[in-house]
Amino acid sequence: MPNKRNLSDSSNSSSPDNSQHKIKNKKLFVTANRYEILTQNEHSNIPTDIPTSETPIIEEQIKPPPPIFVKGIIHFSDLCTTLIELIGVDNFLFKSSSDCTKIQTVNPDSYGTLIHFLKDQKAQCHTY
Repeated sequence: MPNKRNLSDSSNSSSPDNSQHKIKNKKLFVTANRYEILTQNEHSNIPTDIPTSETPIIEEQIKPPPPIFVKGIIHFSDLCTTLIELIGVDNFLFKSSSDCTKIQTVNPDSYGTLIHFLKDQKAQCHTY
């Protein structure tokens, strides 16, 4: 009965097959530095898409008009129909609370038209 166990060829360092195994493990592909593209060249002649004007281009943001709070609306459906005819269906939003209705317009033109309409109707309203 042998006391030593048999080792496989892959773990035996003195076997001649080990040198052949190293030859088989040579690199099959040569890869370049994949981060080389990210390096910054000081003398690069690549044109940039950044405008070189000294004045930065700033887009003017249009702030939404303030909400209008209306009290004492008797016929809400009639008011809604009238506003659709005046300023269009997509130019205002309603939010109702227990004591008043908040009307939010989308653009300043709709806001002005709505304010004039409410003043002509002598509605009980306020805004900021």
